[in-house]
Amino acid sequence: MEQVVCYCLKCNTELGTFKNSFHGIGSNYFSPLHPAVTQTDGFVTTGEAYQAATGSRVENTVLQDLACSGCKTVLGLRCHSAPSGHLLKRHQLLLRLAYMSVISAQTQSTAALSIQARFALTLPGTKKSLTPRRELSEQPVPGNKFKTWAEAAIALQRQDIDRIGSAVDRIEKGMKSFRDFMNELRTDI
Repeated sequence: MEQVVCYCLKCNTELGTFKNSFHGIGSNYFSPLHPAVTQTDGFVTTGEAYQAATGSRVENTVLQDLACSGCKTVLGLRCHSAPSGHLLKRHQLLLRLAYMSVISAQTQSTAALSIQARFALTLPGTKKSLTPRRELSEQPVPGNKFKTWAEAAIALQRQDIDRIGSAVDRIEKGMKSFRDFMNELRTDI
């Protein structure tokens, strides 16, 4: 069976090697059907574990964000616990492949994913939540890779801009406090 190597799209950190056999969960997540072929040292868990959304195919599980060890971009989820007979199993990975490059270990070119089955994330008859946990990206499809890459790059740039904007706001507040202090000092002298 073909093996694929996953790399972070943002910093090119090697995340791990998997057999090319996945389940699609929702439109954004893909779960390897076999254990990783190599260590998945490129992934680190981040943040607190949390209960999965009710009314979804992954409800009754405890999940935790999975990030790139290099740049800390969230690339998916790790299942910490799931009931017996559930779609998810303990330590199962749910990868957001739109934020990764998936390369064939044999040909060294972009791999065509082998999706064995697809599962809707929401259960039939449930309404989609009006307040999603976080923005989801489109999954790449053949012929649409540039659009997917561009959207992922723009989303990452927005995060960087928001982070920088917050830092600038803090500096401006500090400068205002310093100016006020200097004005008071001048008045006292």
